[in-house]
Amino acid sequence: PDQEDHYSLLGVSFMATNAEITQAYRRAMKRAHPDRQSPERRAVAEETARRLNAAYTVLSDPIKRQAYDRTIR
Repeated sequence: PDQEDHYSLLGVSFMATNAEITQAYRRAMKRAHPDRQSPERRAVAEETARRLNAAYTVLSDPIKRQAYDRTIR
């Protein structure tokens, strides 16, 4: 619906394993972490990091992931 697709945000497929999700999250956070950005890009990086954290929180928990998968179908 109007919420962001967590799978595409992390760059993993719908059938990704927990290990693949964790690896994709860590890779994305290395690129987007606010502490690694210049001061003028920090606000955008903080928002990106917040979205990545939300996606990882949902997809790394089997129960939350199952509920999320039902809502996006």
